[in-house]
Amino acid sequence: MNNHLKSLSQILEEKSQQGWSGCLMIPEAKDISVGWKIYLQGGNIQYATSTVAQKERLTYLWQITQTKLAFPQFTNNKIDYQQLCQWSAEQDLPETELKQLLLELSKEALNQVLTIEQASIIITDECISGATMPNFTWQTLVQKEYIDSWRKVRTYLDSPLSLLYLAQNQAFDFYKSWKKITQNNSDFSAFAEAQKLSDFVNPLFEKICLYDLASRLNIDYLTMAKYLQTFLEQGLIKTAPRNNRKVTKSTSKFTPNKSVRKQKNQVEHPSIPKKNIAKSQDKVTKRRLPIIACIDDSKTVQTQVKMTLQPVGYRVISVIDATNALRELSRNMPVLILMDINMPDINGYDLCSMLKRSQKFHDVPIIMLTGRDGIIDRMRAKLVGADKYLTKPFDPQDLINMVRKNTLFVINH
Repeated sequence: MNNHLKSLSQILEEKSQQGWSGCLMIPEAKDISVGWKIYLQGGNIQYATSTVAQKERLTYLWQITQTKLAFPQFTNNKIDYQQLCQWSAEQDLPETELKQLLLELSKEALNQVLTIEQASIIITDECISGATMPNFTWQTLVQKEYIDSWRKVRTYLDSPLSLLYLAQNQAFDFYKSWKKITQNNSDFSAFAEAQKLSDFVNPLFEKICLYDLASRLNIDYLTMAKYLQTFLEQGLIKTAPRNNRKVTKSTSKFTPNKSVRKQKNQVEHPSIPKKNIAKSQDKVTKRRLPIIACIDDSKTVQTQVKMTLQPVGYRVISVIDATNALRELSRNMPVLILMDINMPDINGYDLCSMLKRSQKFHDVPIIMLTGRDGIIDRMRAKLVGADKYLTKPFDPQDLINMVRKNTLFVINH
């Protein structure tokens, strides 16, 4: 039976008075491929869980509640009541510990469901067989402050089960927004200082739910959700439904007016060649790719750098004449600079020092490229502010790895 009219609390109260046994299924309002299950036995809550991401939820809740116990290594991502009970028996875990774990998982799930506005509730006879643990009265699990806080979060984040992702062509815009928020928000600034930006960004390229992200960064997931608010509202971080794990290239919302305008444009400009449109799209794509600047007077090195980095998703700007470096860098703001030490018109160490002293390029990583591999050369490079040192001739994969480690961007093959 599908119940839209009664609230979850009304149904729980009704089933509690009836001493009912069964399962309430509550799909997420904005992504029905995910949701929650609440199992009742004799009118009390036996267990509550999510329909997906059980392992991510368990990992997160384990971190904040089970500090004394080693995390169980389940071979399956779908972790259910029976698995937890079986694991508990194998570990000879005291019944009080298992009850506390089931309580925390059930309490978190129930309160998440209570934050869903106008939830659709499906009532089934599904039961957990062979359960022996004590059950919980649902009223004792309700946390009003928690529910109020998460209802605010759900105005900009559909669900903690939603897959969060950052498109690689928006990573630089994300970085600029990150820097701005860090300057204006003291709480976020403290968080940013304690984290490597790459540790925060790289999981978002993979698509990750809030539980998993909070676990990796060792932070409360409500706080994590609040830190994501600006990025979500700006459209830099997006959510993807779990029933379609492939991120689509276009995320713009369809509106009839936009469609009409597009059709009018097609009528008014029928003579625009398709190849010109393709060129325009190529230009947009190029502008969005992260830029690597290579300052080296060797055309051979420039060619090698381009052939190495451009196929894996970077745009390479070649600067042959080092005296024009500042002008070229200002025109095309790079996320990383590769720089030769020995150049005819300017010393690489001096140029590196100059860039690191400038406000505009101070935070841009610089990798020195050189045929020298002495300790003195490496120390000198470090003294002038170089972030890394790569000896020529270099292995292409070494260059790719070094560039990736020193930028925000991970290009997945």
